[in-house]
Amino acid sequence: MSYLEAQLRALRPAFTRQATFVWFVVAFAGVVTRNDVYGVSSIVRALSLAPVYYSALLHFFHSSAWTAESLFRQWERWLMTQPVVERVSGRLVILGDHTKQPKDGRRMPQVTTLHQDSETSSKPSFFRGHHWGCLSLLGQAAGKRFALPLWAEIHPEASPDSRATRLVHVAAGIGLRLQACIVRGELVRGAGEAGKDLIHVSVSDTGAGIQPHILPFVFDLFIQGTEITEDTSRGTGLGLDICKEIISSHHGAVWAESEVGRGSTFHIHLPVG
Repeated sequence: MSYLEAQLRALRPAFTRQATFVWFVVAFAGVVTRNDVYGVSSIVRALSLAPVYYSALLHFFHSSAWTAESLFRQWERWLMTQPVVERVSGRLVILGDHTKQPKDGRRMPQVTTLHQDSETSSKPSFFRGHHWGCLSLLGQAAGKRFALPLWAEIHPEASPDSRATRLVHVAAGIGLRLQACIVRGELVRGAGEAGKDLIHVSVSDTGAGIQPHILPFVFDLFIQGTEITEDTSRGTGLGLDICKEIISSHHGAVWAESEVGRGSTFHIHLPVG
């Protein structure tokens, strides 16, 4: 139970209001204990809630105090702290798939006519339903591999992209975010007086470091210090150039020190007043 509580608390930042988070916990409990999949009414039955709470649960699912995207992000962060996430050659493995779910609701959003992929002749060639896309992380425990759910979406009927294209785009975004979460090393921030009229700020890490021939140019446009390793995510090469421009506009200075294999330190001098 303590593990489940820690998992739910890790998702709390996805909600801007405490009351909305409480209703999320209620909905979560209902989903994992229900015996059928008839929407909100199944949650009410599973938890033996009074009928008045049906409207409250509907309001939760339409609340502006949370979004599916923010919930996915918090779930990703929590998942990355779990020892069951498997890496192949030091890299995460994202699995993608799709499924078609029949739905009879005439007014249900995103229900469309789908082609039946089954080779069984007894099934109709077309049916009404939802076309889901799903992404998972590869996990492993007790010698067995399994999928750890990351993201799921009903493919919008009016989307100009195919289901496969949409999956690739989302997987690329998740891959970049998760890579940023697992960069080895730690950050150390410091601040102090550099002189009578200057403040000195430094940010250090214990990562891979920057090669000497790249170091003098890391603040130039489109230069990337992370090019020294193959297992780090690549950015756009814009960040440090923008950083330098902002600091220079405040009449400050920024520079970097680095040693390959031991990490980097970025220094900032800013005038006081």
